Amino acid sequence: MVDRVRRTQDITDALNDGVLVSMRIRCWGASASLEVSEFSSDLPTDVVSAMQNLLTDKSYLEDLWALRDESKRFLSRYSFPHQIQGLVFAPKNAITILDSGFKTRREQFFEIVEMLAENLPLLEKKFANKYPKLYRPEKYPTKTQLKSLFTYDWCFRHLSLPDKGLQILSPELYEQELSKMKTEMRDMRDNILRMVGQQFVFKINSIKEQCAGGMVNSATIKSVNAFFERFDVLWGNFVGHETLKSYISEAKEILEGVDASMLKTSDDLRAMVGDKMGEILSGLSAVADARLHRRLDV
Repeated sequence: MVDRVRRTQDITDALNDGVLVSMRIRCWGASASLEVSEFSSDLPTDVVSAMQNLLTDKSYLEDLWALRDESKRFLSRYSFPHQIQGLVFAPKNAITILDSGFKTRREQFFEIVEMLAENLPLLEKKFANKYPKLYRPEKYPTKTQLKSLFTYDWCFRHLSLPDKGLQILSPELYEQELSKMKTEMRDMRDNILRMVGQQFVFKINSIKEQCAGGMVNSATIKSVNAFFERFDVLWGNFVGHETLKSYISEAKEILEGVDASMLKTSDDLRAMVGDKMGEILSGLSAVADARLHRRLDV
């Protein structure tokens, strides 16, 4: 009984550290089916199909697709993969960051949609002039129809076990789900450890190599500082490996106030930073912890 209560509390505590996030962005593909019979009567229509582009100029759509992809990258920066398909786990400190970022991007998204809708007749005319034999006016949506083909939505959801007192699940099923959720939370934390650890190794190894080569990239230093910031604000509570956390703290202290120009102009500083990054990498490799080495490509 005590063990079950402890397991339930561990899961509840972990779930209360964040929420599940789903995001759905839908765009018009500007394409339509094409009759295969127009090419050859010999083609078997049951196994052959064809599509045609409806626009020769897809610049508005390309801007929308780029914003969609950037939104997904933005979400991934402030969340962790989750076992439930289509959902990611966001720490509670990231919720307002994500919500604000999504609102800004959604506004940009529908501003482009509005421009596309206003210019669709002109784009349709361009296609008709260039490909008159392929032009079919009925394949193009109206302005209202076009706008309905675009979606930019997101939601935050809190996941928890059914209340045991509600008796939705039998005692046996409740225990099974409790065990499954505990495994899911452990796997999620292991995945977070893997992600954070691999990012850390990659970034400090880049600094070490650049210091050795004498060509330190300012983008690399900026990327490392961004990693430290996200670790402090978002990831730290989810990384339970004290050795990894101590090495991250050590690297942050070494690089505190150091920029690329300082490393480029000071041979001594560059050599010191490169050596220290190498020592941290060696330290991670030497830790007698099979779990750490299984999770990190050191």
